Amino acid sequence: MFKVFITNLGKYVEGKLIGKWLDLPCNNINEALKSIDVKPNSKYEEAFITDYENDWNYNVGEYENIYSLNELSKKLEKIQKEGSKEWLLAYCSALGENLQDAIENQEYQNSCFYQNEKTIDVTRELFNEWLNTIKDKELKKVIKWHFDYEEYAEEQLMDRYYDTEYGCIYI
Repeated sequence: MFKVFITNLGKYVEGKLIGKWLDLPCNNINEALKSIDVKPNSKYEEAFITDYENDWNYNVGEYENIYSLNELSKKLEKIQKEGSKEWLLAYCSALGENLQDAIENQEYQNSCFYQNEKTIDVTRELFNEWLNTIKDKELKKVIKWHFDYEEYAEEQLMDRYYDTEYGCIYI
């Protein structure tokens, strides 16, 4: 979900709040602008954003380009349909990356994402997968007995693993 409240700047300066909620992506932004009396080459040719709502932790500036936001929301809609929303948000959270830059560069796709898991869970899962490749049962027991999941997870967090509110991501 991505919504912005667009407001007629000229009318706002005159003390009138003329605006409307716009669901993005929008097929015809020009029509939406006309509906709040924003028209090119007139006294009221500018709009600004007075409020917004989105599920992407994206902070919208009041003078952000509405057409650019519309393009961004199209990309976000596609990412959500692909099921990569949490992955992208985890990537941005871990690296402090700008949402738009992460989408453009698609760097997040070069990472491994474990949704709703912490590094300790991932460590345990990967270790147990490796442990299952060992045939000797006694050796398996000894290794498992001496392996410290918590310590290893702490080491992983220092080396390209990140715990985020969306899950664990390895970058």
